[in-house]
Amino acid sequence: MQCEGCFRPEVLRRNAECFSRERFKREIEMFVNRKWMSGHFFFADEYFGFDDAPYAAARLLRILGRSKQSLSGLLADIPRLYSTPETRIPCEEERKGEVVKSVVESFRREGYEVIDVDGARVQFPSGWGLVRASNTQPVLVARCEARSLAELEEIADKLKNTLICAGVKEFQWVFPVEE
Repeated sequence: MQCEGCFRPEVLRRNAECFSRERFKREIEMFVNRKWMSGHFFFADEYFGFDDAPYAAARLLRILGRSKQSLSGLLADIPRLYSTPETRIPCEEERKGEVVKSVVESFRREGYEVIDVDGARVQFPSGWGLVRASNTQPVLVARCEARSLAELEEIADKLKNTLICAGVKEFQWVFPVEE
């Protein structure tokens, strides 16, 4: 299955359901992926605004029905990535913005690219680390992704140390099990 040219490049935007739906309605993109945190996929072809699992499953079944390859065959050339689950870190409401700003400034001083559209997404050579203020709870939401488990642990450790230096209490990441 070739995806080259099928989808628009990923565009990072504020990460909340209301922001995604608003942008979706304005642009009516063919396919909007909000995988940065939630895993939501929006499909704008054939009907306006599907973002649910049954519809995504039906679309996948249709692709499989039209393909001569198995699902594993279609996915064979997609690289394996390792990620932490969404980690919710307690943080006083009035300090969330200050902590995120500190993370942005700290990583930029170290020469990392930081995307600060909605929090701080720190770009590493092998992946990324993210921390953002929750819109609904007194917590920071964080997660990381990398090409290998060792690289994931390294990114998560750097992000954790920076958060602790910014005044966040000790917390634990959960790492996937190597297959």
